[in-house]
Amino acid sequence: MGHVLRVSEPGELVAVIPHLLGFVPHDSVVCLPAGGGGPVARVDHPHEGEDFSAVVEMLTKAYRDRDSGVMLVCVTEDHESAARVHRLMGQALGQRLRVGLRTHADEWVDLATGAGGVVSAESREQIAAEDVFAGRRRRSRPARH
Repeated sequence: MGHVLRVSEPGELVAVIPHLLGFVPHDSVVCLPAGGGGPVARVDHPHEGEDFSAVVEMLTKAYRDRDSGVMLVCVTEDHESAARVHRLMGQALGQRLRVGLRTHADEWVDLATGAGGVVSAESREQIAAEDVFAGRRRRSRPARH
């Protein structure tokens, strides 16, 4: 049985994403199962003029029938497009959408409440230490431009 990474606050959720994906995502929509036990998905973040519904349909398909719920993290500077993805995911998943965040640099914003904060160095270090303990290594991935 694999080691389970536990998160207790939004900053820890943002900090764990690179370890689950194996790279630091940029301009992405990331979905994670609440409570573990399911797929972690990453797709390119849509922006104005792009098909938001296709992205949302692709992501919700993987989580629609799961009882555990979904955590959504939009990794983008574009707050309006992140809010749109969050709204559409909420319409598609209802109560199964447990968390919706937008993050950029070391800051995060809860897309439902507007509350925000920063990803602390302590959170990043704790998650990295747990990842090493579990025997996982992050690989590099070239940045998209």
